[in-house]
Formats: sequence, structure tokens, C-alpha cells
Amino acid sequence: MPFINKCKKIYHRWSDQDSVVKKSISWLTREVQQFFFPAVCIHCHNYLPQPADWLCSTCAETLEPTTQTRLFSDSLAFDYYAFYQYRGVLKEVIKRFKYHDCPYLTNGLVGLMFPWLSQIDLLGYRQIVPVPLHVNRLRHRGYNQSALMALKIAKRFNRGQKTAASRLKVSLDNLVRIKDTPPQVDLDALSRSKNVKDAFRIKNRESVDGKSILLLDDVITTGSTVRECVKELHRAGAARITVIALATG
Repeated sequence: MPFINKCKKIYHRWSDQDSVVKKSISWLTREVQQFFFPAVCIHCHNYLPQPADWLCSTCAETLEPTTQTRLFSDSLAFDYYAFYQYRGVLKEVIKRFKYHDCPYLTNGLVGLMFPWLSQIDLLGYRQIVPVPLHVNRLRHRGYNQSALMALKIAKRFNRGQKTAASRLKVSLDNLVRIKDTPPQVDLDALSRSKNVKDAFRIKNRESVDGKSILLLDDVITTGSTVRECVKELHRAGAARITVIALATG
């Protein structure tokens, strides 16, 4: 018993120590980890000076920002923001993210979007809706990359919101893909449009009616997929729809 009591005293004394000691141990742990398992650039595999980084400065400098575009589809209009050109390093990283079981890239890719999201008044939106995958493709891939990005965006945005009313909600299962269509990647613009026609449905229209919606996709090329999603959201009564994407091209 005396030995146990002594251990308890040491433990409590340690718990009461200034956080500097704990921070020092945390720093030492990171340094040891970096020494034995150094962080490398996800693209070129050069060593990174900071473990939290994921792209080296050389690769990051090749990313090409784009500008706001507004798309029109017949009488259907929606704001469309894509923040980078889909080529080069970013194209290769996104392909790895989507097709090579790399969900851990979510944080870095969303980090690229956040400086540009200031163009949009996120407080004006109550929901962020990721473009859905069909259940068969979701089962094969294991995750919806757009859903992972939507969850991360909402989490980062909601940190600064003090009330539930101002927080951004992620709607993961209301907009669904009801047609298991072939991948769009190898199709031309006309074929893409036909491929996704009437491919989406809203399950609960009341949750969309009168709301301002952010629709999120990772990459937009011809816009066929997001147009079909926008049409379905409009049919459900959405008051305003803004599409955001990491890249376009």
C-alpha cells in the first residue's frame, strides 16, 4: 500500500506540472518520428521539413488557381466555384485520393480550398451536400471522396460557430444516386450528359424546401453531373444552390 500511495502522489504531481513539460515530450516524440519515419511529399516523394505538410513547396507552387465561373443550363442557373485547374500535380493527387484508397488526403485537399472559401458567405447556407456515389461504386471504393471533403469543411467551419443555427450541416444520404452509370472519365460532353440524366433523387424534400444549399464535388469537367444534381435539388424546392469544387478542367 505505501508503494501504491507513493505512485499516486508522483502521478498527481506530474499531472499538476506546467504544460511545458508535456509539450516538450510531444515535440520530442514528433522529432523522433520524423527522424525514423520522415514525411515525404505525396507527389514527388522529396523529404518535407514539417511532418504536418503533405506537398513540398516545389509541387505546391505548380498548383494553378482558377476564378469564379457562373454556369447556365437552359433556365437553370447556379453559382459555381472551382478553385484550381485540374491538371499536373493536383490531378495526380486527386486521382490517388479517389482511386487508390487514400482517404487520408482529405485534410490536405480541403486545406487547399479554405483560403478560397472566403469568396462565399458560408453563413448563408444551412446544408452542404456532397455529390453522391451509387451504392455499388461506394461499396467498391470504400468511401465517397466528396463526402469526406464535405465533412471536413463543415468541421472546420463549425469550430467558429457558437450556435447550432449558424452551423453547417452535412447531408450525406438525402441526395442519392439511383442509377449505376458508367464512369464519366472516358466520355465526351454529350455522352456525359446522357449518362447521368435523371440519375439522382431527393429522398426527403422537406429538408431541402426553401433552403440554401452548397453542393460539393471534387472535380467538375463539363458540369453534367452537378447540373443533374442541381435540377433535382430545384425540384425539391431549394431556394438557392451554389456548387463548389476543388478543381475544374
